[in-house]
Amino acid sequence: QPSPAERPAQAIISRTSCAPYRSTLHHYKSTSLKAFMPSAFATEYTAACDDAHNRPHEKLLLLAESARGTELRCNGNSELLREHRLLDVDAQMLCEALAKPHQFQLLDLSYNHLGLDAASAVSSLLQSDAALESLDLSENGFNEKAIGMVCKALHANHTLLELYLNGNEVGDVGGFQVAELLQKNSMLRVLHLNNCCLGTESLVAIATALHTNKSLQILALSRPLCPPLSAELADHFGRMLSVNHMISDLDLSKSGMVDRGLQLLACGLLRAAGASKLSALRLACNKLRLEDGECISAMRELLGSPDCPLTVLDLGSNRLGNDGAAVLAELIQGNSSLVEVDISNNSITAQGLCALGPVLADHPSMKQVRVWGNRFDSAACAAWLPATRKLDLDIAITEVDGLYQCVRA
Repeated sequence: QPSPAERPAQAIISRTSCAPYRSTLHHYKSTSLKAFMPSAFATEYTAACDDAHNRPHEKLLLLAESARGTELRCNGNSELLREHRLLDVDAQMLCEALAKPHQFQLLDLSYNHLGLDAASAVSSLLQSDAALESLDLSENGFNEKAIGMVCKALHANHTLLELYLNGNEVGDVGGFQVAELLQKNSMLRVLHLNNCCLGTESLVAIATALHTNKSLQILALSRPLCPPLSAELADHFGRMLSVNHMISDLDLSKSGMVDRGLQLLACGLLRAAGASKLSALRLACNKLRLEDGECISAMRELLGSPDCPLTVLDLGSNRLGNDGAAVLAELIQGNSSLVEVDISNNSITAQGLCALGPVLADHPSMKQVRVWGNRFDSAACAAWLPATRKLDLDIAITEVDGLYQCVRA
């Protein structure tokens, strides 16, 4: 008996020739089979489990069977895996399957319960794999030994471009392994080490390795959990920026940086004399006030320079207040490179907001500003009205009974 889906096709066949019907039915069957046939990768994964006498992970098998593109996302915080996160044995079987030729360029193993055995399996895979370009191992149980395995495996890897290690206990020993990786690997473009328990010595080693690294473009070191970023450590990163002409995005958020640290970074960029490619400087959630005279002078020279490389400046959740906002307004007024600025949650009230609003609205290249979390009164809202018409803001201004009010956009 014909299925319900085939009955309309049979009704059509009585009024048309057989050729179009056969073509339509062939397309119907081929697409249906393609939707339900397991992928080649699922076959390899099942075979790896059988060889090891392990039962396939039910949810991982579903992911493998549906894998058709170039991304294999096995992140434990996904809806499918949230209650069935991967363990070491699951990662081992997965890597066994990936050891065969595959189509994946991105592998996401973040937010699982992985340890040394999983790190060993991933390391073995990286030594021979020629397809993966992005690997996310964030928020697992990796310690410094596991991180060391992965870093050593990448010394001779020539395909991986992005590595995410956020939320693992990398520590100083693991940090030194990362520094050695940056000295020996010439392919890595993106490295995320947020919240990795890095100490001062390992951060200095990473900054030093970047003096000669000519491939890394994006480095995220937010919340390293070391003591607050000392002047000595900030000086190392400033020196790195003066000679490294590849880094385009640097994140030092949540590092306890004060004005002296910002001054040293600015001086490093000035010493680069226009050769720096650092377009995004992310310094959110620090202790910046823009009240130190030497810091203000360095930032004035940097932002006022025609060679200023910065297009994104993130100062969100710092301690600018009204005085810092007034200084920032002056600095931005002499700048022509910035495109995005974040000054959200800086305890700025009407006085500082009235100084910033018109300057940002008149800036020749500004496109996006984040300012929510400061204290807008009616006068401050009125000062920001031109900006609401010209810029992409995270606020909106409304008028109620003749008074302006600020709401989140």
